[in-house]
Amino acid sequence: MSQRFLRSALFLAPLLLAGQAFAQSAPANAQEPQPSVTEKYGDWQVICRIARNADRSAQLCAITQQKDSAKGQRMLVTELRPNREGVDGILVLPFGVAVTKPISLQIDKRSLENRPFHTCIPQGCVVPVEFIGDVFKQLQRGGRLTVTTPVANGETASESLSLKGFSKAYDRAKELTKPL
Repeated sequence: MSQRFLRSALFLAPLLLAGQAFAQSAPANAQEPQPSVTEKYGDWQVICRIARNADRSAQLCAITQQKDSAKGQRMLVTELRPNREGVDGILVLPFGVAVTKPISLQIDKRSLENRPFHTCIPQGCVVPVEFIGDVFKQLQRGGRLTVTTPVANGETASESLSLKGFSKAYDRAKELTKPL
C-alpha cells in the first residue's frame, strides 16, 4: 500500500468517524471540520470535505459505512476513496483486536488475501485496503463484504457490510472529487 493513500485516508478518517458519531449524538463543536457534501446511497454514505494547503485546494470524497453492535459500540468503519483502478482506503476496527494477526476479507463467497493492521489511532486500529481490477468489479456486483478479525482472546469476530448502493456511491464520490 502506498504511503500517499494511507496519509490521505488517515486525513479523512477523523472527519468521517467524528461525523458519523456526531450524527447520532450531540452536534459537533465549531472547531470540527464540517463536510462539504454528505449523501446516502443504499447502505453507503458519500462524505466530501475541502482540503487546503498553501498553494491549492481540492474537494476530497470518500464512501463510508459503519457497523455498530446492538449496544451501540462501533465495530467497523469502512472508508474508501476512488482511485484510477478502483478504490483504496481503510478499515477501522475497535481496540481488543489481535493486531499481530491479519484480518481476512470475503466478497460474498470469494475469499481475498489477508490484510495486516497498520497502526492504531484514537478511533481504533487501522487496516489499509485497496480493491482494484477484478476484485473491485466483484465489490460493485457483490452483496456482502465480510471482515473477519482475530480477537485478543484467541477467537475471531466477523462483521458483514452490505454492498447495496456501493456502485452508485462510488460513482458519485468519483464525480465530486476534484481540484478547486
